[in-house]
Amino acid sequence: MMKNLRCRLVPLALLLPALMMAGCGQDAKELYQEARIMESAKAENGYSEQEILQKYEEAAQAGSEDAMLHLAGVYCESGDQSRCLQYLPKVRQKQAALADYYDGVIEMSRGQDEKAADLLTKAFKGGEARAAYKLAEYYHRRHSVHEAAKYYKAAFKSGDNRAAIPLARICLNSKNPAANTQGVEILQKLLRAEPDNREALLLSARAYILGLGAPVSLEKAGEIIKKIRGGDDSPDVIIAKSLYQIASKGAEQNNGIAALKSLIQTKMNPEAAYILYDIYYHGLYGIEKNLKEAIYYVRIAADGGLPKGMLALAEMYRQGQGVNANYDESFRLTNKALAAEPDLVDAMLLLGQFHAEGIGTRVDPREAYRYYREAAANGSRQAEYEGALLVLKGFIPDANYAETITILRKLADGGMPEAAYQFGHIQFLGNGVPRDFILAEEYLKKAVDKGVKEAFMPYATVLDFKGDFDNAALWYKVLADESIGTEVSAEAAARLGELYETMGKIKEAKRYYQQAYDAGIRSAGVNLGRLYYIEEDFPNAVSIFKREALESSVAATFMGLMYDLGKGGIAINEVKALEWYDKAVKNGNVDAMYLEGRLLHTAKTLPEHMTSDARNLLESAACNGNVQAGLYLGTVYYPLDSEHYDMGAAWLRYTAEKLESKKAQDVLNKYQFNGSGSYSQVLERCGLKH
Repeated sequence: MMKNLRCRLVPLALLLPALMMAGCGQDAKELYQEARIMESAKAENGYSEQEILQKYEEAAQAGSEDAMLHLAGVYCESGDQSRCLQYLPKVRQKQAALADYYDGVIEMSRGQDEKAADLLTKAFKGGEARAAYKLAEYYHRRHSVHEAAKYYKAAFKSGDNRAAIPLARICLNSKNPAANTQGVEILQKLLRAEPDNREALLLSARAYILGLGAPVSLEKAGEIIKKIRGGDDSPDVIIAKSLYQIASKGAEQNNGIAALKSLIQTKMNPEAAYILYDIYYHGLYGIEKNLKEAIYYVRIAADGGLPKGMLALAEMYRQGQGVNANYDESFRLTNKALAAEPDLVDAMLLLGQFHAEGIGTRVDPREAYRYYREAAANGSRQAEYEGALLVLKGFIPDANYAETITILRKLADGGMPEAAYQFGHIQFLGNGVPRDFILAEEYLKKAVDKGVKEAFMPYATVLDFKGDFDNAALWYKVLADESIGTEVSAEAAARLGELYETMGKIKEAKRYYQQAYDAGIRSAGVNLGRLYYIEEDFPNAVSIFKREALESSVAATFMGLMYDLGKGGIAINEVKALEWYDKAVKNGNVDAMYLEGRLLHTAKTLPEHMTSDARNLLESAACNGNVQAGLYLGTVYYPLDSEHYDMGAAWLRYTAEKLESKKAQDVLNKYQFNGSGSYSQVLERCGLKH
């Protein structure tokens, strides 16, 4: 106790007025203690804030460092910059982190938010816990909700209960069930410290009604609402009670609806309007959907400045649902909603989509990715997926591709079929990863089982690659039959025709070749023409081959064959046959090489100078894998019963060994030749070593 009080055994209430008198020889410590006593007895003795501050000023002028620190806090926190700066040097001498905090508060009051954030961050890292709440508010204003939540948590943990409500709201607004649960736990902790905290009670009641972070419990919600009411008929209490009545259904439901409508009629309450919109739009609590009513109430909610009301109306404008589509208005309302409620995750997701697709604004993948990342950090799995798609499409080149693949797999394992499709397709194609058909099949099947149509084609193709042709054909058939008119249907029909042809189901093969050809897949038409040719339906074959011969080397080859053999009502014409074969040869068709070489070798009407290239064409065809050319060289061009038998045997040996022809080996066995004398020449001609 101060020295001039030690000998005075009088009541404290009588001492305080005397202590305020100057000239008693008090030192700095005594003046500081007087200020403390006055502050603690402010209500009892009616001291004004100004009188208390004056006493602290006297203590500071007398040299009390504690008084200086106290005054720095008062003036800096209240925004009195000049007086704050007067005492700040002393604070910095004693507590650097605290000085950084006060500096940050001053910079924030000046509107220098970024500079303030740097100082507050420095203060927080230096151990000044009070900086956490200020930083949380800063990040919340800037829509960096993930960062805001981090600092709100730190503030709440340090005992700053101001952080509890905004932190709980962020958690309850999150799309992450674990975050919802954390929001309820925060409210429960706050209510243990402040049992009558009205906002905490209202949020808790709503959480139990909607099943946010806790199982739905109308009983618990009802108990909380009764505790809140206590004669309180304010709009938020009426809303909580009405929502409870509506959720309870039964006879009370109509009373709840009527109470909300009354609140709208008398006070144009936007929260009540939004609840009615939500009920009529989604058909909640057994109430029939009514789009007209939903639009009426969502407009009231949006016009009343309710962020989620603005967002709901923005979505209607985007989809043209019940209103004329208006992308500009949708974009404006979404931005306005997020500005008013920075932790509105659905607004972040929608703005990401706007920037990604250029809806109401220019296309800006990086801005879209920023919004998606923020929404994903706040529990939106859809935003996480959309952001991953931007990376896959190459719009975010500096993103971590491997991390994106991991995200897709996590989402797929969490039950998102679209992510399963993307991950499986990546594994199938080997985009940025080694190809893995096992993983591809596993994840694509997850997608097709959930009806993701985009996954059907790659899944069928994986089965096709595995050799599971029967099951592949089933999925190709689904696509070919159910998606007629689309590109994927045409592709599926073309491959289905090939599979059915392999299975010997020629009728089905022709049907799907025709379907694919009608959809513009020209190779399917050529395959159809080939089947017509095999069936000796030459008029239909010629009809197709004539249309395709200029673009398709196979069709050109068949046209050459028609003129060569005189099929389909076409007279034999070796010159015409040669022209068509030559077109195909110039496009690398090996069959045409063989047929042209054979024609030149056997031609009856062609000039002799044109036939000299026969051997070169036949050898080129054989070297490029045409078995018929190899057999022709070994038995016709170099007859085994002529002086060229060794060269003929050499080509037969090549055809038997390199082209794996049993027929060539049988001929060699029959004549007991091996062509050893000329075999090295044949290998050299084909660019091989003996």
